[in-house]
Amino acid sequence: MRTRPRSNATVPTLGRHGIALDSMRETAILALLVGTLVWSLQMATKSFQQQTALDQEEPDAIQMLMLDSTGEFLWAVRKFSTLDCFSLPGLQLQNSTPLILPPTPCAVQLSVTEKCLATVRDDGTLEIYVNGDRVCEHRPHNDQDFCSLAMSKGGRIVVSGTTSGELHTWNRTGMGYEHHQHMLGSPVDHLAFRADGRRLAILERYSGDIRLWDVEQSSCTQSWPSKHEHCSAIAWSPEGGRIASVGTDGVLRVWNTDTGHQQWEIRADNVDPACVAFSPDGQLVATGGFATVVRVCSAETGRMVTEHRGHTAAVRTLAWALDSRTLYSSGADGKIRAWSAMDNILGSDSAMTRRHDVESP
Repeated sequence: MRTRPRSNATVPTLGRHGIALDSMRETAILALLVGTLVWSLQMATKSFQQQTALDQEEPDAIQMLMLDSTGEFLWAVRKFSTLDCFSLPGLQLQNSTPLILPPTPCAVQLSVTEKCLATVRDDGTLEIYVNGDRVCEHRPHNDQDFCSLAMSKGGRIVVSGTTSGELHTWNRTGMGYEHHQHMLGSPVDHLAFRADGRRLAILERYSGDIRLWDVEQSSCTQSWPSKHEHCSAIAWSPEGGRIASVGTDGVLRVWNTDTGHQQWEIRADNVDPACVAFSPDGQLVATGGFATVVRVCSAETGRMVTEHRGHTAAVRTLAWALDSRTLYSSGADGKIRAWSAMDNILGSDSAMTRRHDVESP
């Protein structure tokens, strides 16, 4: 009896509607591989752009911009070097105070009569200075590290979070500071005071949650997820009813602080926004980051108003003039650039234009 030769071919298994399941599996695997490849390429491109921005960082990179309480002077903290004072609107350098700051958190508050500065040294010691005099120093126990820092207006309160999930506060008493310690349970990535200093926004590192902290009661009053894969910065609106957050997903989100509900979101950057700031009148919110672009949108609707190009490295810090008509930006290239706004800023996509004649050395 002649036997039928065996075939090495696999007979496909038919599904309910006659579709070959093996073919379906192969298609699904192929789609998964293609998706993984696209994601890898996107991550590689993003990493390359971030590294390029870091490689372009100048030795005199600016870590922080801040207007003084009169709005007549802009102060800039330069990495490892100085605290520079510029007169406005011309950005003329008035004086420069030598500083030796490590590449760790720092916070500055300025008034007509005082300069308050807090910083974390390489050995983990937190130091507070008033007009150049050190008035407080603190070293956390058990080799913990301070990983975030903020200061309320006038330098009245200094707060810092640790890698072990503690929140430390220093309340000013005369020329000194009284220390208190609270347990949060999660490391803190970012801290931001509301304008009145009574509320503190806390961004948790692992969960990505945004917490609101009552400074006087030393308790959490509100908490919600930021939805960012990793949140890069947070900022309060001037009236205190909203918080803006940006993250490595490139998304800017604005939240209602009473309910914790998201009001809107918009893609602010293709790489990684590093800073965010509301205008003093609360109508605009600006972002900057590794893409070296400053973007401005409506704080009410999220509609993109304009974008500004000119920096050659990552934008790390933003500051608005008190009249909300000028935005200052700076960062890794060490340059301070000013962008002016016209009266009808929300009515025209070209309302903000770069003032080429105003740029720090």
